[in-house]
Amino acid sequence: MNHTSHAKSITRSLVEAGCPPSSLVFADGTLLLLLPHGGRVLGLFAPSQAENFFWTNPDLESREATSKLLSSDRWQNTGGERTWLAPEVDFFFPNYPDLTSYRPPAGLDPGSFRLLLNGTTATLETEIQLESFRQMTRGKLRISKTLSSAPNPLGAMAGPLSAVHYAGYTTHTTLRSSTGKAAPFAAALWSLIQLPHGGEMIIPTYGRAKPVLFFGNLLDGDLRIKPGLVRYRMRSPGEHKISIKSVSCTGRSAYAYLTNDEANLVVQNYQVNPSGNYIDVPKDQLGDTDHCFQACNVSNPTLGSFSELEHHTPALAGRDEGLLSEDLSQVWAFRGSPEAIANVGSILLGLAANEPLFPP
Repeated sequence: MNHTSHAKSITRSLVEAGCPPSSLVFADGTLLLLLPHGGRVLGLFAPSQAENFFWTNPDLESREATSKLLSSDRWQNTGGERTWLAPEVDFFFPNYPDLTSYRPPAGLDPGSFRLLLNGTTATLETEIQLESFRQMTRGKLRISKTLSSAPNPLGAMAGPLSAVHYAGYTTHTTLRSSTGKAAPFAAALWSLIQLPHGGEMIIPTYGRAKPVLFFGNLLDGDLRIKPGLVRYRMRSPGEHKISIKSVSCTGRSAYAYLTNDEANLVVQNYQVNPSGNYIDVPKDQLGDTDHCFQACNVSNPTLGSFSELEHHTPALAGRDEGLLSEDLSQVWAFRGSPEAIANVGSILLGLAANEPLFPP
């Protein structure tokens, strides 16, 4: 297995900056690059592949830039996949109801995550004192995120799929009150995967979904909606975010992008409960609940350029041991020729023959 180049480069920079990552390799050759600083799955690599499926901050290619990033008092966005908490309006606006100041809680990101490696699994866990600025209350919460293998859902299919490179993993995350009792506020898990900018989000839906624009202004042609499918071209400068409610979500969404002559498809498979209590809301529409899937386009000089595939889990109440939210999901990533990856998309996303994954 040749997990070289990108993984080695960013590992060297992080080690020299005092934040060493760790590797977890599954039986199928999938490699995860794990960074306790921020509780990140920083890299996802297929066997014999040097290219990361995820986006990472370009600063990680330089020791000096890495040290500057990790010592700054701004959001230390290293990239990859991370876990945040919802509702965003409660925890990320420290001067609420003034919504002009936005900052991820430092106790959550980068936080103080511990990494526990146990053979073929890894667990990232942390305890956080979290404040709800909207409800003016505080609670002590515990996040535990266990990573394990996710065999290729397509198996050893014959034909053009046999040449497709695959990497994947399963995530089981829990959010609990540290006291074992009910927290003073509702909170839920929020999964975010950062991916290379310029691709397209593919969201199968039940019926004709009605995406909600959380912020930004979409360009004409970026968002296409039809019965059973939403497609979002993520290529614009600035910051823009759409959200889809749980009643329309199938529990499977994907991001497709091209690198050189190869095509990439990153699929997230997650559980949806339309009867669940999804509590994330637009910051200016606090009664607009039930948001499950989100896609965020970011391209600016400060944060970088990436596309985010996001999903939320319901907030729970009345469970044992103070359980607030729970997530069980898989990431399946594929790389190969555009024709082969289009076949993968047709199988896993149910795309029709007249719905090409990579339109001309």
